[in-house]
Amino acid sequence: MTSSTKLIRERAVSQDAPRHGDQGEAAQAGQFHPAAITIAISRETGARGGSIGKRVSKKLGWSYYDQELLNYLCQGNRLEDEIITGLTPEAREWVGEHLAQLKNENRLSKDAREQDIAQLILAIAAKGKAVIVGRGAGALLPANSVLHVRILAPLEDRAAWIRQIHRLTKDQAYDFITRQDKQRAGMLDAHFKKSAKDTDVYDLLLNSSRLGELGCAAVIMEAARQKQNHGQFSGSAWWNFQEAHG
Repeated sequence: MTSSTKLIRERAVSQDAPRHGDQGEAAQAGQFHPAAITIAISRETGARGGSIGKRVSKKLGWSYYDQELLNYLCQGNRLEDEIITGLTPEAREWVGEHLAQLKNENRLSKDAREQDIAQLILAIAAKGKAVIVGRGAGALLPANSVLHVRILAPLEDRAAWIRQIHRLTKDQAYDFITRQDKQRAGMLDAHFKKSAKDTDVYDLLLNSSRLGELGCAAVIMEAARQKQNHGQFSGSAWWNFQEAHG
């Protein structure tokens, strides 16, 4: 168990959390709520979810996290040194309470590494103004703190994209997509008790082949603005929407 995990667990509530709906989330989180929304992007392999996420983060000037960076931050004491220590006591408590709720609801793997990943994602969301691609972030975060997006595309278009960036044959690209999608689906089911096919968990489903990267990014930013404005966030005007679309 890492020292940061111990720190969060010490602040976690000892009693079982309510198991249903927003009332349980509100009761646990007390008065604290992130100042700004987090954007979590789930994607089919080759649907360009990572590229779209980078475009959104660059336009908004927000932090960007992908699987590689999340894994890096969970090594050694980096989680505590670079993320946890920057949180207020109220934010740390919020992270600990929601982590405890995930465990109480059996929505989180008992694997220590996956628990560290979940803790990291919650800590990032406590700060807000972040774009997270992959790692089941949208399935882990409280629905009122995140814009949960799924990026889709026809298989043929995804294969063409994979062939281009990995220099694979057509058959190799299809095989790559099948293996990657299966691996991601297995990870969600094994560690976070969620299925990528459960479309009702998403705020947005976007077809990147029809909208393009720029179109998807614009829709995501507008949806984030709408959810931010109608949510419980403590921050006020968090970005100039016209400038972000310039």
